Amino acid sequence: MAPTGGADVVGADLFRDVCWMVRHVKWLLPVVLMLWE
Repeated sequence: MAPTGGADVVGADLFRDVCWMVRHVKWLLPVVLMLWE
């Protein structure tokens, strides 16, 4: 699995970062809402 274009690498990294953030935000969101109320 070796992408030839730099854009592909950047896209893959960005996609992975977004997935990581979404996974953590889903876990953090209820906690943040509980703390705010």
